Amino acid sequence: MGFFDFLKPKSVKSSDPKQSEKSSEITLEIGDVILLHWINTSLVEAFPAYFEYDYKINPQKHRNMLINLGMLSYQKSHASLQKLKVTQLKEILRKHDLPVSGKKDILIQRIMDNFNALENDIPQSLCLTEAGQKVIDENHLLIRAHQDQFVDVAKFGKLLHYNPNSTYEQLKEALLREDIATHLREMNFGLVRNAHHGLAEMYDGMEQYPKALRHYLEVILLDCSGLGNSYNFIKKPIYEDCSINSYQVTKMRNCAEECDLDEYNMAFKKAMEDIKSFKKKMFLSDKDFKFIQENLLTEDLHVIENYLRKFEKFTFEYQL
Repeated sequence: MGFFDFLKPKSVKSSDPKQSEKSSEITLEIGDVILLHWINTSLVEAFPAYFEYDYKINPQKHRNMLINLGMLSYQKSHASLQKLKVTQLKEILRKHDLPVSGKKDILIQRIMDNFNALENDIPQSLCLTEAGQKVIDENHLLIRAHQDQFVDVAKFGKLLHYNPNSTYEQLKEALLREDIATHLREMNFGLVRNAHHGLAEMYDGMEQYPKALRHYLEVILLDCSGLGNSYNFIKKPIYEDCSINSYQVTKMRNCAEECDLDEYNMAFKKAMEDIKSFKKKMFLSDKDFKFIQENLLTEDLHVIENYLRKFEKFTFEYQL
């Protein structure tokens, strides 16, 4: 199959004895793992376009292959009931004069407790088998990467293959730092900013607040600097309204509350020095950096926005 031929789940067996010989030669792709997860958790029937665009697989064809391999089967089970809406669960119970009170898990358990009487009214759906669940369990980090907006799953899968004992956070950090280096070379500073955002969110979730603070500040300063993805072809900074992102500032301030003032000042200094090391034309002078540093924690964001309006004539149209 070839696209991600390093992914080789153990004990891949076909449900069809005639296919058992062929199944031993089949290698699952990352897209197959994501497809297993999607089918088992989705309440809709239409496949998302990312299976073809991002994972380069035909989801209908690969679904049939996974059924043939015994990783998916049509079931009337607790898993299949999870895919039904609450109104559908209540309708099954109501038809047999059973109580319809309670949350979804309670309704499902009530149906399972009366499975023999209700079986004919329970719709079957495609769910994981034991073999399919094993593939999911063995590749749970890939599924986590798929759900992470900051991670390229293909790159993550390859890095995981060569570093199987690393934690998710270690792999994500390595990828994002590699992304930063790549985007810096390409002068795609907007993508540099996004990678710093990913690091900030990760460290924040790990409660490593000084590190998170530094990367949130890097994002904020990049937003104020005028550096963006357009830089790689016009070589000049661009002013945009609302340079200060309130979400980033709020997250940064929350981290700053977990740190002391010295840690804030050190994080700001590191972020500032990093951006200045790009040695590219930008809006921010030392005086501007100082103003932002002194006002970012305490003042209304309009104070900084109004200060940055001195650059507003440098729009994209003006630069062209």
